[in-house]
Amino acid sequence: VGSEANRWAPAAGVEFNQSAVLDPALYTSQQQRWGWYGHSKLALSLYTKHLDHSLAEERVSVNCVHPGLIESQLFRDAGVCFPPFFGVVGRIAKAASRPWLRSPANGALPVLYAATSPDVAQRGIRGQYLVPCPGWEIPAWIRAVSNALLGPTTGAVIKPGVLLEPWTTGHTVAPIMGTEHPKANDLVLAKRLFDLSDRQVGGLHSSLNSP
Repeated sequence: VGSEANRWAPAAGVEFNQSAVLDPALYTSQQQRWGWYGHSKLALSLYTKHLDHSLAEERVSVNCVHPGLIESQLFRDAGVCFPPFFGVVGRIAKAASRPWLRSPANGALPVLYAATSPDVAQRGIRGQYLVPCPGWEIPAWIRAVSNALLGPTTGAVIKPGVLLEPWTTGHTVAPIMGTEHPKANDLVLAKRLFDLSDRQVGGLHSSLNSP
């Protein structure tokens, strides 16, 4: 399960310097925290691309799916890291965003589609980043206002290409191809990430590709 937040990852892509990843000083501002969150989502997308590429000869497809904006308890314990989601500002933001939120059940539909629908194999959908449908790009003026009001406090900046889902409740299940971070399709970067992950788990991933 991916996220539009993959766009918030560093321009260079994945950070492989473990000292930097584990440095508490790089998690002090909200902008840094959102950046690391986006970093994790970009890594997930890259991992998806490499795994799908590795299974090209098999009857297995691997896709990354953004479920949409979900009305869930995702930030229930995130007060220390993301204070704007709490208090008066948080209540206002939640009320204003409600028309664009999906229920948890509806949010599961794009993921279930990617995992179980025969349509995926028939259409040759593999190694893709999928987002809910229908979708419209957020207008420039909305991005400008949101970034001016929330950017300085949250560090979360809406970039061009992010989709808006007004009043979507899961009636249309089949997702569409989404736009990702510029490095999301870098197979060299994806392979490097996969190899690092493989070393961290003692070669378990490599054994999955053994006959």
